[in-house]
Amino acid sequence: MPNLAHTIKTTFAGGEYAPSLWGRVDIARYATGARKLRNFIVSPHGGVSNRPGTHYQATAKYGNKKCRLIPFKFSSLQNYILEFGDYYIRFYTQDGQLLVAPGGLPYEVVSPYAEADLPLINFTQSADVLFMGHPDFQPRQLNRMGSTNWTITLYDFIGGPFMLANVDANFTISASAVTGNGITLYASNPLFQTTQIGALFQLRHYIQGQAVTDALASVTTTSSIKCGGTWRIITHGTWTGKIQIEKSTDNGANWTVMRNFSSAADYNANTFGTEDMSNNAEPFLIRVNMTAYTSGTCNVDLSSDAFYQQGIAKITAYVSATQVTVDVKRTFGDTIATIDWSEGSWSDYRGWPATVEFSPGDRLIFASTYSELQTYWMTKVGNYYDFSRSSPLVDSDGISTNLPSRELNAINGLVPLTEIIALTSSAECSIEATTAGILTPLTVMNKIHGYEGSFGIRPVVLGNRAIYVQAMGSIMRDLGYELSSNSFQGADISVMANHLFTGYTITDMAYQQNPNRIVWCVRSDGILLSMTYMREQEVLAWTWHDTDGKFESVACIPYNGYNEVWVVVQRGTNRFIERMDNRMSSTAVEDQFFVDCGITYDGTPASVIGSLSHLEGKTVAILADGNVMPQQIVVNGTITLDNDYSVVQVGLPYFADLETLNIEVGLADGTMQGRKVKISKLIFRFLQSRGGWIGPDENTLYEVMDNYRSIYSLPIALYTGDQPETLGAGYESGGRIFFRQIDPLPVTILAIMPLVSIGGTTLT
Repeated sequence: MPNLAHTIKTTFAGGEYAPSLWGRVDIARYATGARKLRNFIVSPHGGVSNRPGTHYQATAKYGNKKCRLIPFKFSSLQNYILEFGDYYIRFYTQDGQLLVAPGGLPYEVVSPYAEADLPLINFTQSADVLFMGHPDFQPRQLNRMGSTNWTITLYDFIGGPFMLANVDANFTISASAVTGNGITLYASNPLFQTTQIGALFQLRHYIQGQAVTDALASVTTTSSIKCGGTWRIITHGTWTGKIQIEKSTDNGANWTVMRNFSSAADYNANTFGTEDMSNNAEPFLIRVNMTAYTSGTCNVDLSSDAFYQQGIAKITAYVSATQVTVDVKRTFGDTIATIDWSEGSWSDYRGWPATVEFSPGDRLIFASTYSELQTYWMTKVGNYYDFSRSSPLVDSDGISTNLPSRELNAINGLVPLTEIIALTSSAECSIEATTAGILTPLTVMNKIHGYEGSFGIRPVVLGNRAIYVQAMGSIMRDLGYELSSNSFQGADISVMANHLFTGYTITDMAYQQNPNRIVWCVRSDGILLSMTYMREQEVLAWTWHDTDGKFESVACIPYNGYNEVWVVVQRGTNRFIERMDNRMSSTAVEDQFFVDCGITYDGTPASVIGSLSHLEGKTVAILADGNVMPQQIVVNGTITLDNDYSVVQVGLPYFADLETLNIEVGLADGTMQGRKVKISKLIFRFLQSRGGWIGPDENTLYEVMDNYRSIYSLPIALYTGDQPETLGAGYESGGRIFFRQIDPLPVTILAIMPLVSIGGTTLT
């Protein structure tokens, strides 16, 4: 008589396993995996549920051109999905596509990005501004002024950043004037390019110490001198009156008082002062003003220390290789030629930063141009447009640094963790302070943590860890700080399901924090992958999702206590914007939404359901008042039911398939592997479920709870509890269980308890 074993499958926390692991019964995680999980998602508790359907939101502007979804998170109550397409952007909320007016045309703005540019748009957000980077475009910002009032403007950076200064003593630049618009820069050698219009140039001049001597015997002032920080005053003689040191930052138009001195024939000043030149303050004028005079003569010696003055100009027109027209943005120190000049890091000629992110220290960071692949630039603290640097440097100044590397590879990702992590195609590097203090121009340092490399898809952050696509595009990795090693470390998190990645690349990615902590990844062939990730509970489960079409983009935004998943799906000659349903937001059977690209009719009882023109000619699944109806073909944008119904869910059907691994139970004489196994009976532990088919394989299926099928015309409630079933399998090798949901109804499987009969080996 064969041995009997009462077994239980309690969790699917390992997700779908690669075929190369089907024989690894020796590893502990074998018990947590599955052979197949199609259109299922794994919960953090270990159970599996068929994924919710997707609501049709709109048809993309162009059916023959790709578009990309980007989230815009304005507040806890106002969040948007942006449809970036070929030179346009359209806008969505949970209520649907934004229109110019009720019933009007879709609201859209003109974008500079063509279809081919969309994959390389990198972005980050602060309040109502979305900052965008792209290697071929000057950074832009998308500004929200209202739900249907958006503008795209150029990112108006100031004060830099600049490339390394010129070191060729024979290569100089001079200016026709120290200030003003439309002045001319002259280069001693060919330098300028037509593609440098808009580029910044910085000229640095040494300004010698200046002095003025004057005799004040009335209410009057001395001449003014230029000062870059430190000034000195010495007075001589016997005089009665009041004098003050005055400062002008607008070339003498207005003056402010710095110091006051008075004498009653008994005092002379001999002192100095150093003015605050932080925040990249420009040099100023100083003078002595005798504001009150009684008698005598006050002989004044006023002087200032030598300093360097850094002037900045923006090119507005190209004249020749040695001459351009510029607008002065920061006053030049002189018009004489100087070898101390720097070209701006960003221009159409040098390239534009490809990545952008915010640092934990409230700086906006850009990184990587074609000319400076491994350079990153940080703005001043709290000023997201200013890259200027003071002389001497102060802590809040802009930062510009190159990453250390064995190879010259572009920075293709920035991740804001406890420190900023810069990802290149060959390495992972943290940007941190040399001490425990704040990040400043003098404390910044870079530390290599590994050499796995990044593919360039925008990483997602889960708590204190990052998930990113490794170089070559077919391996997923995580990365986080490990106290034990005082470094950022990670692992290959796709190794157990590498069959889902081999031969493909990941093209888009988004993180759905609530309810199940799922990372969604679009695969290059249009399959959508999902990974439930809860590291602290050892849940790391990959599954895959298909539909009647190809997934092309994915994004998530928070809404009403959970995170919505939005997708772009190519279906035939169209591309649709669709929103995944919030699974089980209601337990009423009529509210269940398990169709793709579907609609919901909720109103006066009706038999003719319209608004289906986007599914013209397609066979659709139907749930009417909780009843599964026969599938129909959409004709003239409608379907006709056999009766009037109040709540109808209509959309494309899809299968949800689950197949277990071979059963393994420890036996006194060894393993179950390689033996004949029969599963005649089993128990499913369901949660809020209805429907389904089971069998030993996908070709031999029997309906679950088939005694309910005859009353499917009734809106029976969802079921929670244990359901005994007969599998109908004979003695076979492996002993697997296959489950399929074909109806637009929810299924959640918490556990499977098969009764296993163990026969002889497959060799007999």
